[in-house]
Amino acid sequence: MNRDNALKIGFVFIVSYVFLFVLSSLSDLTGFRKWGLTTDIFRLDYMYALLPVAGFFFMFFLVDWIESFFETRFTRTPWFGVFVLVMGIVAFYIASFWFFCNVFGFSTNEACGQQGAKNTLEYLSANADTRNVIIGFLSGLPGVGPFFGSFLGTNFFRLFLESAFVLFLLSAVFGWAARLIYFKLEGAKA
Repeated sequence: MNRDNALKIGFVFIVSYVFLFVLSSLSDLTGFRKWGLTTDIFRLDYMYALLPVAGFFFMFFLVDWIESFFETRFTRTPWFGVFVLVMGIVAFYIASFWFFCNVFGFSTNEACGQQGAKNTLEYLSANADTRNVIIGFLSGLPGVGPFFGSFLGTNFFRLFLESAFVLFLLSAVFGWAARLIYFKLEGAKA
């Protein structure tokens, strides 16, 4: 990477960081509101301040590895950005489900195995807000409802949108877009 391209990618990173910060000040999402960027280093939440840096550069450099390991150019299509968003939501679902399963297991002295997961799903379904149309459809599907219908409600999406993971995921998409720009810049010089 030459100096000009590095400056251009750095500019894209700064623009994406500023965009996420502006979104945090304009958005009603609690996850963005928690950012609270300040000049007082003792009151700064470093997780929110540094998470976009990690997401951006993690995805920026991961694209090369994906292309070489899987021998594909799929990362250069817009569908890859959609794939990253969907897989990020799935990853958050799995992580948060096992978090709740472990918390529920600790409170009932029950291991988070098959029976513990079943009990967690029953507990979450009893306390879920299921006014979502998608959830009604998913819970009606045979074999799918018991796994997703109870937890994939508006409570899950509220939990997702209030988490810091949204910042990481959006910055990863910006990192992927910056890598596409880099590919275009390199292709224009060749």
